Amino acid sequence: MLTLACLRCQTTMEMGFIVDHAHGNARQEQEWIEGDVVKSFWVGIEIKGREKRNVRSYRCPRCGYLESYADDSPA
Repeated sequence: MLTLACLRCQTTMEMGFIVDHAHGNARQEQEWIEGDVVKSFWVGIEIKGREKRNVRSYRCPRCGYLESYADDSPA
């Protein structure tokens, strides 16, 4: 786990994650996908065969600034 200082106010940031709401309001972890967006009629956005990474976000408890990183573990 990283220990980060806020770029705006230098307060130690808290680790967390951002939830994506899928079909039926199902909760999913946000992912980073390599490359440009390729739209698909059937699935919305085509991601098959692309590198995927989980996204971790850090929040400053003082000013609310968010900073996100695609971690090293594949999604």
